[in-house]
Amino acid sequence: MFGVIAGSVAAWLIVTRLMTLSFIWQAGSAAGVVAAALVRHGGIGAGRDLAGPESEAGRQLLRNL
Repeated sequence: MFGVIAGSVAAWLIVTRLMTLSFIWQAGSAAGVVAAALVRHGGIGAGRDLAGPESEAGRQLLRNL
C-alpha cells in the first residue's frame, strides 16, 4: 500500500510540476493493485513470499543473475 501511495505522489509531482499537465488519480486502479498484492502475498504480515530473496529459491535466483 505504501508503494502505491509513494508512486502516486511521485507521479503527481512529475506530471504536474515538471510536465505541467493535469493529473487524474484513479482510485479504483490503485485499490485494485493493492487488493491484488494482498491476495498474492496472503494479506498483511502473513509471512514471507516463497520466491523472496530470503528463501532458498530467491537466493538461487539472485546468484544466477
